[in-house]
Amino acid sequence: MKKVVFLAVLAAVGYFAYQSFLIPWLEDYAPAEPASGQNLPPLPDVCRAKGGIVEDAILDRKSGKISDVLLDQYTLRFKTCLKNAGFSDADIDAGYQTIKQRAEHQPK
Repeated sequence: MKKVVFLAVLAAVGYFAYQSFLIPWLEDYAPAEPASGQNLPPLPDVCRAKGGIVEDAILDRKSGKISDVLLDQYTLRFKTCLKNAGFSDADIDAGYQTIKQRAEHQPK
């Protein structure tokens, strides 16, 4: 019986410690804010070429010429290029979204 009481007290202490220390710390954490498309640093030439490939792949995916897997591979290569060029995760996502929006607004 002592073990059950001890486990209950330990669980209550753990719960209150979680509520008191971890939750407020997580609330202070602010994720990276994405930059707008106009504020992105210029893309390196290699990444710009890969961005063009991604844009073409998005258009080809809309028309059914390529699979989702191939589009994902091109997207990963583009994002990896930007990561290697020193872009932040938020800037990488903003750059991809810019390319995606531009491709989706082009006529078929």
